Amino acid sequence: MAPDNPVTRACVHILTFVLGLIAPIAISYLVYYVWTGETAVIHHLLSNSTPACVATHIPLLTSLIHYWLAAEVIFFFNFWNNRRILQRTSPPITTSKAERTVLFWNCVHTIQDVEEWFCGWFYIDDGNNTRATFDQIRRGNVETWFAWAFWSRPLEIVKSKRTWSNELAWMVKTAETHFGVHFEDGISPEIKCIRLSLDPVNAIHRPLIFYIIIYMATMIVNLFLRLQGFQRCNLPYSLSWGGVFGFDPAMLWKSLWRDQTDEAMKKVVYWYKPPSPDSNRETPIVFIHGIGGMLFYSDIIRRLTALDRPMFCVELPYVSMHQVEVVPTTTETITEISEMLDHHGYKKAVFVSHSLGTAVSSWMMQQAPKRVAGVVMVDPIVFLLHYHSIAYNFVHRSPKRFMEHIVYYFASRELHISHYISRHFQWFQTAHFVQSASTSRPPSPVSKRSSTAAVPLTVFLSESDNLVDSPRIHKYLLDNNVDSRVMPGLEHASFLLKPTWLRTIVDQVSLICASADLPSDSGYTSCT
Repeated sequence: MAPDNPVTRACVHILTFVLGLIAPIAISYLVYYVWTGETAVIHHLLSNSTPACVATHIPLLTSLIHYWLAAEVIFFFNFWNNRRILQRTSPPITTSKAERTVLFWNCVHTIQDVEEWFCGWFYIDDGNNTRATFDQIRRGNVETWFAWAFWSRPLEIVKSKRTWSNELAWMVKTAETHFGVHFEDGISPEIKCIRLSLDPVNAIHRPLIFYIIIYMATMIVNLFLRLQGFQRCNLPYSLSWGGVFGFDPAMLWKSLWRDQTDEAMKKVVYWYKPPSPDSNRETPIVFIHGIGGMLFYSDIIRRLTALDRPMFCVELPYVSMHQVEVVPTTTETITEISEMLDHHGYKKAVFVSHSLGTAVSSWMMQQAPKRVAGVVMVDPIVFLLHYHSIAYNFVHRSPKRFMEHIVYYFASRELHISHYISRHFQWFQTAHFVQSASTSRPPSPVSKRSSTAAVPLTVFLSESDNLVDSPRIHKYLLDNNVDSRVMPGLEHASFLLKPTWLRTIVDQVSLICASADLPSDSGYTSCT
């Protein structure tokens, strides 16, 4: 990754400034064109800046730029309309009292520094999101955050139901007793808390040309995958691409003429590379990318492919800057990945995931453990998710360093990525606790002679991760006898540019796969 210095930060500012200028220029030109009915300004600029060898093409270039700027204006207003629509909150997922109790004790038993934990979720509404101090947080503020964290609802709704209100009061009182703290009655109105699914969807407009470049780059990656021997499966094109790229006549035809008994439309798109003849009884690899899509993972995919094993690459288009609004639920994702394995003749697989992709691995480990032969996570976001680090660093942090600016503009403030994080990401479904505690007693001490994970699990953490609190998570994993390794000096996702660490990760995947190899009971099936 590029170093953090004034030059690199200036480059990001210049790039975002230029991208931000396109819409105002397009609107200004359109107003001028509507007023005068002329494209002379474009023709004049091209005449003064175009080499003589292409001067004969100036009329064509003028027309192309004219229609492009018109498209940018339409896209600009479409962005603001979509941003307004996507503010709607999703229906909250209601958990049972037993599930909330388990979640509560899992959180309580993994908090080592209670003041740091509480303060991380609260900030002063002063325009700078200054972190609140512990003595500023009152009981009402804690109840507001607990209502979101355990019920996904505003406080007034939770308190309107007596059983929920009593349970909430028990949680706050139990936390006070367990940690030896006390919260003053009342609420500090200037203190706000982070509540992802209730907070606004924050997004910055980026021009149509930005998405066209993403689209073209994705087509190149898709070609690379095909050359590597992958086939694309479960292809509802409108779910793989949205917005201006998402219209699929074939899907429209199917929706009009599909019989009521037809199988429901799949929502999980994936790539599949069948095994070579001499490895047709080996455990497959399921690779799941992080935010940004598979654009950045060609090298690690190539290295994993070289292991000569059957391999799946699961797409998450809703966090890949594909303008996709349709998001499969956790249950749908687990079900369709299980069906994916069944369809191709596999009972289980080794899951390799990065960043947000580790959420899918966590879902599989918790809800479909029989499908998981092993797991390798890189820069995982699933451990100690009840701490504020991920939510604050990705959504609420004001960027100061180079990589923070990159994350801010190209990830957290992209409309559909922000929509997923703010309306579909459920922390309590994603959080992975190595040991689950369902009572008020702390978990039993773990023997260092045996792993606490139900399946082989290796975690790679970037030492200088700007999203994940790597030191805290590394200690937590080691304390629970999980194979956790720190990549010195690396930031989030920078392992993708480090051949040494790529080799280490792929070697570990190969080792886990080798230990998981089992004979298959059936043959292998293509996507067709």
